[in-house]
Amino acid sequence: MKKILVVLFAAMLALPVVSVAQKLGHINSQELLSLMPESKTAEEKLKAKEQEVQKQMQDLQTQYQGLFKEYAEAMEAGSLSAEAQKAKEDSLQAMQTKIRSYQEQAQKDMEKLQKDLLGPIFEKANKAIQTVGTNNGFTYVFDTSARSIVFVSPNSEDILPLVKTELGI
Repeated sequence: MKKILVVLFAAMLALPVVSVAQKLGHINSQELLSLMPESKTAEEKLKAKEQEVQKQMQDLQTQYQGLFKEYAEAMEAGSLSAEAQKAKEDSLQAMQTKIRSYQEQAQKDMEKLQKDLLGPIFEKANKAIQTVGTNNGFTYVFDTSARSIVFVSPNSEDILPLVKTELGI
């Protein structure tokens, strides 16, 4: 049995070593995206929407503070009946609910807008990377913007210039 294992091991060592050359590439996808004109346009639209949301949120906060001030002054003066006090408290509670609802809806709207605006840009960039990788015979293309890559070999080619050419930028 040992002789068979020794013979098999010796035979394996005698086999020619097959070396497959792998062409490696890397790209900083965040840099690519920042160079794409579509990204700038999308970022401007997102920033405008964010400013609109912040303005609306400030308006709601101002309204709430006004209601609260009226309530506090009336309570201090002791001029509220039990029914009026309850009505003001209900109004404050309703305004808090409105603010929370607005925040939640604004968050969803911003996420949807971001997906709608940036999704096609990511898709276009990814397609260009795939095309360059295929057309230039790369085995792997690593994204150096993903902080998990700790070393890029000098044998790895930066394909950013090729992808920029593919995208016409």
